[in-house]
This record gives sequence, C-alpha cells and structure tokens, in this order.
Amino acid sequence: MKGWWLGMKIRLKVKHLVFGIAAVLLFIPLMSLVIAPQVNLYMLEKRLAKGDEAAKDDLLQMLEEGHLLASQEWGLIEDYMIEGDRFYRFDVYVGPAFSQVDDRDDVSFSWPEKRPYIEKYVQEGPVNDYYAKAAKDLMMYFEELGDWSNADDVLVKAAERLKDDMYRFDKQDLLLERVRLALRFNKLQEANLYVQNVIATLNEDDAFIRGEVGELKARIILREGRVEEAYQDIQKQLTAYEKQFRQQKADKTETYTDDQAHYDMLQLIAIRLIEVRQSNTDASNVEGKVVRSNGEPVQRVGVFLRKEHDVNRSIGEDEPYQIVTDEQGRFNFQGVVPGNYQIFLGLKFDQIDGWVYPIDMYDWITIDGSEDITHDITLQKLFDVKSPINGERITGDTIQFSWEAVDDAAYYNISMDVPIDSGSIGRSIKTHIKGTELSLPIEELYAQRGNILIGDEETVDGSVILGVANPNIRLSWRVEAFDDDGKLITRTNGYRLNDDTMGNLPSFRLQERQLTDADRLLIDDKIEAALSAYMDNYDHNPDDLHSLRMIYSLIGTKGDGTFETRNELAYPYTQALVEKEEGASALPYISDLVGYHYNREEWSDVVHWFHFYRELNNNDREGFDYVQGKYGHAQMMQGKLSEAREAFEKSQEPEYGNRFVGKWLALELYLGTSFSDVVQLARQHPEPPDSYGKHEDWEKMLIGMEDEAREDDHYRETLQKGIQQYIEGGEQALNHWLSEVKDKPAMKQFLKAVKGD
Repeated sequence: MKGWWLGMKIRLKVKHLVFGIAAVLLFIPLMSLVIAPQVNLYMLEKRLAKGDEAAKDDLLQMLEEGHLLASQEWGLIEDYMIEGDRFYRFDVYVGPAFSQVDDRDDVSFSWPEKRPYIEKYVQEGPVNDYYAKAAKDLMMYFEELGDWSNADDVLVKAAERLKDDMYRFDKQDLLLERVRLALRFNKLQEANLYVQNVIATLNEDDAFIRGEVGELKARIILREGRVEEAYQDIQKQLTAYEKQFRQQKADKTETYTDDQAHYDMLQLIAIRLIEVRQSNTDASNVEGKVVRSNGEPVQRVGVFLRKEHDVNRSIGEDEPYQIVTDEQGRFNFQGVVPGNYQIFLGLKFDQIDGWVYPIDMYDWITIDGSEDITHDITLQKLFDVKSPINGERITGDTIQFSWEAVDDAAYYNISMDVPIDSGSIGRSIKTHIKGTELSLPIEELYAQRGNILIGDEETVDGSVILGVANPNIRLSWRVEAFDDDGKLITRTNGYRLNDDTMGNLPSFRLQERQLTDADRLLIDDKIEAALSAYMDNYDHNPDDLHSLRMIYSLIGTKGDGTFETRNELAYPYTQALVEKEEGASALPYISDLVGYHYNREEWSDVVHWFHFYRELNNNDREGFDYVQGKYGHAQMMQGKLSEAREAFEKSQEPEYGNRFVGKWLALELYLGTSFSDVVQLARQHPEPPDSYGKHEDWEKMLIGMEDEAREDDHYRETLQKGIQQYIEGGEQALNHWLSEVKDKPAMKQFLKAVKGD
C-alpha cells in the first residue's frame, strides 16, 4: 500500500506538471498576441503624447502586425493620422500682414506613411465624427497631386456611406466640398450639377447649408461671366436673410453666427459685383508660379488669395480663393472679383527651411477686372550675419555689425529684437546702409525710442519698457536687403531648422552699463515708484539721459490713459531730449514734436520742427516721407502752395503708404491742373491699403468727378471753392460748405476723403 501511494503521488505530480506545461504553452501565445500588444500600445501612446518622433515607426509597425483590436486600430488612425482641416496641411503660413505657425507638439505622419491607413479608414472604417474628416484628408491628398477625378471619387463614395440621419450634416458638407473642389479645378459644368445635388437634399432646417449653397452658386455664376445674374441671385438671398433676421428680432430669438457670417460674405460679393457692373469689367484670373531663386519650382505649396478684410485674421478652411501648386509650382485662380488682395503661402517646414518669402505689409495685388494678372513668387535664400554672434558680450562704447553681401542689394536695414515673455519686440537700428558693415556707438542703441506706457500700469512688464538698457537680457538682430526700387530681396532671419541652414546665432549682450535703483524698480514692475525715482535722478542731474528717456516712456502713467494727455505731459521732456540727444538720435523725438503740433493744427510749429528734422535726417528715409507729408499739409493750410506742392511730390513713397496723396491731388486741382493730369498722378501714386486693408481709391473718385464736370460748366469753380474753404477755414468750414452742395456726390465724396472722414 505504501508503495502504491507513493506511485500515486508520483503519477499525480507528473499529471500536474503536464497541465502546468500546457498552461505555459498556452500563455506564450496569449502573452505575445494579446497582453504584450496592449502593454506596448499603452507605452507607445505615452511616447506619442510626448512628441517622440521615434515612436512613429513603432506605431506603423504595430498597425502592420495586426495584433490590435479593430477598434484600437481605428482609434490610432483617428488620433494620430486624421486631420480634416486644411489649416493643418501646412506647418507655416506666411503673408504680408503676418506669419502663423502650427505649433502642435505631437508627431505627424507623411502621406506615404499614412495613405494606406487613411484609405482603409475611408473604405472600411467606422462611420463616426472622424469619418468625414478622413474623407476630406484623402480628397486633399489627391487634390495636391492634381488628380481631380480621384479626389471627387473619394467624396462621392464617402457620402454614400453616410446614410444615418445622425451624420446628415457631414454628408451635405462632403457634397458641398465636391462643389468647392470642382471650382478649384475650374470644372464649372460639374460644379453646377453638384450644387443642384446638394439643393435636392435640403429641407427647412438647413439654413446654414442654404447659405453656403447660395454663396457657391454666386461664385459659379460669376465664374461663368454672368455678372448680372449673379448679382440678382445674391440680392434674393440677402433679402431672405434680412427677412429672417427681422423675424428673429421680433421673436426675440438669437441670430446664428454662421447665418450672419454668410450674410456678410454675400454682402461683400454683392459690393464687388456692383463695382464690376459699374466698370463694365469682368472677373479676372490670377495665375503665377512659386519657385526658388535658383529656378526650382516649389510644388504642393498652399496659395491663398485673400481680400482686404481678411488679411489680418488667421487662415481658415473657408478661404474662398485657395489652391495648391502643381509639379511646376503653378497656381491659377479663376473668376476673381475686383478688389485688393494679398497672397499668403502655406508651406511645410522642409519647404521654408533656409528660405524666405520676401514680402511686406504694403504688397497688394489690385484687380480691376480689365485684365488677367500674372504674379510669380520667388522664395529667396536666407543670408548670414557675421558679427556680433552667439551672445557676444559688448563692453566697449561701440558695437560692430557685419553680414554677408547679397547680390543686387542696393542697401540694407538693420533691426534689433528685445525679448518679452510672449516673443519679442522689434526696433529699427539703421536704414539704407550701403555696405555690409556698420560701426555704431552703444549710446545710439540706448537712444532708440522705446515703448511708451499709456494709462494702466498693472499689466505692464517693466523690463519691456527698460528694453536695450537692461544688461541682463540677450538681444538679437537681423538684416534685410533691398533692391534699387526699395523691394525686399531677402533677410537674415527666418526658418533655420537644421545644421545646414542654422548659421550663426545673431545675438549679443550690452554690458556697458549697470542697473540703477530706478531700473530695478522698473524690472520689478513697480512702475509708479520707478517713474518717481527717474524724476528724482533727473532733477538732481539734468545730464542723466537714461533717466530722461525713461521718464519719456513712463510719463503716461500720470495721465488719464489717453495719448492726448500723455503727449501733453511728455512735451517738455520731449523737447529736452531733442536738445540733449546727439545727431540722428534726436530724430524720433523731433518727429514726435511735428506730430504733436500737427494734431493740434498748429501749422507754423509743424514747419518749425520739420526744418530741424530735415537738417538732422542725413538722407535716412525711415519715416522721413511721412513727416514730410505732414509738413506739406501744414504749408498748404498756411497758403504756401508752391512749398506744399514740392513737399507732397517728395513725400509720395508707396512703402510708407502715400497717406498724403489725397491732399496733394486736391492742391493740384485747386491750382488748376487738369482732371486728366490729376487722374494720372493718382494712377502713378496710388494709396495702398494699410495693414487693415483700408485705403482711398483716389483715381476712381477723380474719374467720378470728371464725369460730373461734363454736365456742369461751373463744376471746376465750385470744386475750387470747396478746396479754398478747406485751406482757409479747415474742416469746420468745409463741413459747412459741403452741407450746402447739392447733386454732386462724387465731389462730396472726394472732399470728405481729403479731410479724412
């Protein structure tokens, strides 16, 4: 028995051992096929969340192996590959008014990496909130390839999968995208058909979609050259919206933001169409190429043609004129309504790395409908600075700047950037430098007019006011190269993203001075105490230029928060700075005095201070033309007409906005210059839109007056009487005279614009 039990024990142990081995064998595939992938996925997502680029390959491998649950595969595609918004197609947006960067810190996948997964998602993936976005992504991919057929096919098949009423809006959006896509490819017949397809899906609750459809219909009709029909169609839509808004107001219900946005857009199109009808012109085509300075075309660049009222807002998916360059870098916008436009570019980092889109805020394309426009864009290579670099400490009383030469550069401008918490503030150092070197006394940098504080001191960063006088900060600098016509060629600052393009770091520290107690109060944001300390310093030492400069910047805290009060308080200190600053360092403060008296219409004082400004200017054009325009206006208002005419002629520089051209044109008309000659002057010196897109179309107003004059033999006498009222009595006298003028709308519009209404 004993042996039997022993045998039984042994057999039982062997049996359990066999079961244990089987369990281990079963656990191995369970671990490798189920548990390990889940652990790996958890760890991978933590790495992806930190922006670990190396995790991309692991994610692709995980999707390729197919060990994840289907829902997890779709989730990875949704979280890391689907974008759905045209904004995220590019890393950088660059235009005349601003640049904008996609600053997401998560990883991104190239189209060769993610295309098979996006295609699989569109064909087989879940119908959810990501689905329409995935379809748009794939559509945009084919669009960038110039493949309209496949891009359109993606939208059609994706819309067919959206059968659930829950995603009815997404389906309509994809159908609308077909219309937009057809327009971008100039497929007008298809666009018309697709619009009708969308209309067939609408019901009473689709007010937002109806607004989009109406806008697209108008664009198609206009593109086909049917201006009158487009105008009438828009008027019907505007009337319907106005009726809807009145009803909502009566019912005390809210007006939807999207409805108001579409109404505003239709109004803008209507205004443009009125201009087209009046001028008997058509919409124009705008075409061109984006190339590098070596002639290499830049393909798959986003090109955005943006109207005046859009240029200061960020680029969105709803841009009416947007396209992607083809393999030759070409773009072509068709049926563009007359107006003023700026071109923005959307680029990937590798496209802009080491290059610059040379453009400034005054670069506009004016479309009047009389002809098509060709506008080529050349990206220029960044050039390098030589000295000072890499945070060099400057302890002497002079700083030496040097940089590389640029072919065809007529002159260079140098600027400096002072760091702040949210970025930096730029300041001009010197303009119109003929060579590639500049020796500058440190005192001239300190003398640069700093930031001015008005009113509320609670939100002010005192170190920003102290600026370059703070020896604890690192300053950066940059150079711009210009041709003989004053057009920007290239610059030193831009996107430098790898070792080949990085170059020298253009930075330095001014170590020549030490902080004062007043400076420390300012850095600690004790603004009022700092101002009092600077005033005490200046009272005890009238030669303390630093304290005087700081008083000039901070004196606004003593006022009521307005520029007018600030300027009154600052006036004696501004005069003192003019007396104490040496040479060109006094120019900004003399400009302030010119502006102070100009705003008060103290014309003789304007003339007095302008003579000082001109004497010290030394041919530096920075700001000179604008100050000279004020001088010309002051002479005009004193009846010194020949002096005013000469000043106006010299002050017309497009890069500074031609802000006094209207007063010059009025003076020429008063002096008897013919309408045709004044129209020619307006054509030669147009007032470009400012950074907000605002400007006066003087040529158009003059042509309107010329037409009015044909019906009135005494028109010229009446006009000269109005200008005389303005010269002799100012705005108040002109306002009274205008109130008595009847049936001369073009003349009234012109004179109101001259006086600045």
